Amino acid sequence: MSYVFVPAVADAKVGDPVKTCPVSIPKGDDRGKVFTTTNLRTQDFRTLGDSRHLCGGAGPDRREGRSAPAS
Repeated sequence: MSYVFVPAVADAKVGDPVKTCPVSIPKGDDRGKVFTTTNLRTQDFRTLGDSRHLCGGAGPDRREGRSAPAS
């Protein structure tokens, strides 16, 4: 979830295969989960929290980019 435009999400198409992996899941607290999702068609990825505010704070953690091509 993000307040800002996320190109990796905008470039995705309905039906694109994706892989989602947990990055951070706080123990004993249902807030602040962070996941990285990779679009397997484009290799674009984004790392976003599961809510607008992580752990009730006001700064969403957001990373995105393109994975390096496999050798």
